[in-house]
Amino acid sequence: MKKNLGILLILASFLPWALLPVAAWLAPSASSKGAWSAGLVLLGEALFWPGLILAGKETWRIAKSRGWKGVLPELLRRLREPNAPPRDVPPV
Repeated sequence: MKKNLGILLILASFLPWALLPVAAWLAPSASSKGAWSAGLVLLGEALFWPGLILAGKETWRIAKSRGWKGVLPELLRRLREPNAPPRDVPPV
């Protein structure tokens, strides 16, 4: 349960980062662009780090070994199959 909540928080942290370009286009002034961008970055980080703590050390190891392109499918797979072993992860 705790690991699933952590993985959900990590996945939710991708949304504020994806919204950064939208904030840059929709904000009317430079100061509001800065405020929206800072708020989205802080929200993304505030979701990611507690999620990583809840998900555990193994999830961090998998994320580091997969790289940014492979981490999202692996997290989704671990959310569907919580006890599944990681795929093709070299031992540390």
